[in-house]
Amino acid sequence: MKHAIGISGALVGLAASFAAQAQTALDIHGRLGASGGLYSNEFTVSGVDQNGAPVDASAERDELVYGLLGGIIAVIDGYYANTELEVQQIDDDEGADFKSTDITLTFGKQFANGWGPFLGYRHVRQGDGVFDDDVQRENGYFAGLNYSGLPIGQSIIASFGAAYVISNVDVDGLKFDDADGVSLRATANIADTPHSFSLRYRQFSGDVGINDPSVGSLDVEIEESYFTLSYQYTLPITSLPISSGF
Repeated sequence: MKHAIGISGALVGLAASFAAQAQTALDIHGRLGASGGLYSNEFTVSGVDQNGAPVDASAERDELVYGLLGGIIAVIDGYYANTELEVQQIDDDEGADFKSTDITLTFGKQFANGWGPFLGYRHVRQGDGVFDDDVQRENGYFAGLNYSGLPIGQSIIASFGAAYVISNVDVDGLKFDDADGVSLRATANIADTPHSFSLRYRQFSGDVGINDPSVGSLDVEIEESYFTLSYQYTLPITSLPISSGF
């Protein structure tokens, strides 16, 4: 909880700095894209049941994930505010498919030397349809560092980012407070074109204890990860890290 409060305060401060630059020229860039990759989820339960018998069970799934994304970034004198919506379909081998709707809001500052810190908020819903949360709901904050502007050959400009995220996760009424994780991203922008490709890895884990005479004394752990490749088309063309490290 202390981590979330600290990141919230820093997010408000950075947003205020962004607003203070409003007299400078404002650039707005829109983008659309598609993504695909692998999704992994592991659920583990250990402890003793209501009869005192030991419990040690786990369920793991590795599935294909694919979807569409879009966003808008506003840039003022190196400060930027970025919002992104990503809707993904997660296919289950046994037919239990579901959708994940991911909304992020990021504030950051890009310095002339290529480095830039960023902070943001993330809201995720998983369910049968877009914006449904009958499977899972997440709310969290993230903070990270980005490096942008590394030339690779004559036609590629690369950027790299990493972020730490802390979230509250609700899985069918079971609440995981302070579930934490990381997000890593590498992006290749095709120079002087609206095309870019990103490779991203996201992972988080959390646990919760259950002490209930009707079920026993149990420890429940969850771990979730995404590994995806995405393509984005952006106009007007920009060299800023349009999706930061998140």
